[in-house]
Amino acid sequence: MADDYRVVEVKGSLEHDFLDSLKKWSKGPDFKTIGKLEAVIDAAFAATQTFVHIDTGSLKSSGKVESDYDGVTALWTGTIVYGGESGGINDPVRYAIYEQRRRGVKTGVGTTHDFMTPIPAYYPLVDKAVIGWMSGGQT
Repeated sequence: MADDYRVVEVKGSLEHDFLDSLKKWSKGPDFKTIGKLEAVIDAAFAATQTFVHIDTGSLKSSGKVESDYDGVTALWTGTIVYGGESGGINDPVRYAIYEQRRRGVKTGVGTTHDFMTPIPAYYPLVDKAVIGWMSGGQT
């Protein structure tokens, strides 16, 4: 599965303003923005949990949110992961990718097996947090 990256188009009216902005952006997001991004990824994870097909509970309990801010590279990353260590019967869970790729297969409650289905709904919230930071809070 390919990684999904967000691309934001930046338009500056004055070269000086643009260079000042580049200097600010090179330092990475501020703590307020990181907090907003953390809140978005937590909400997105909670949404994925509602899409997990449950037989034993192992797959659902293997889900985790991982996030990191690297002050050296000024990069914040947030990842939702399924598989690996689990509190269920199947520990570790080695079938998460197979379960996710059963797209289009209906479960008893009418949802697909792709537990990452709700993720795109959170892209606008990520965009809003990042654009708000980049524009100095003016969104």
